Amino acid sequence: MSSCLLIGAAVFAMAAPEFTLSWTHSVEKVAWVETWQTEAGSLRLTRVAVKGSGAGMEPADDARLEDGWWVWNPENTVLPGLTLAAS
Repeated sequence: MSSCLLIGAAVFAMAAPEFTLSWTHSVEKVAWVETWQTEAGSLRLTRVAVKGSGAGMEPADDARLEDGWWVWNPENTVLPGLTLAAS
C-alpha cells in the first residue's frame, strides 16, 4: 500500500511506509531529523534527532546523546497529517 504526501500544490505517492524529514532550525541553525511511519490513514512520529539544543528544540527527558545528536523515540505522537512550510 502506498501513502501520499501533500507539499504545497503537489501530491507525492510514497511506496515505503516510513519517511524522514530533515531541516536546519531557522533560529539556532542546528540540524533536526524526524522519522515518520504511515499507518491507517495517519502519521506516527517514531524517532527524533537534534544536533544540539536551543530555542524551541529542547531534547525530550528520555533523549540520549549519540555521536553528538540528541536522539529520542516519542510515544503516542500520531497525527492525521503534516503541514510543511518553508520559513
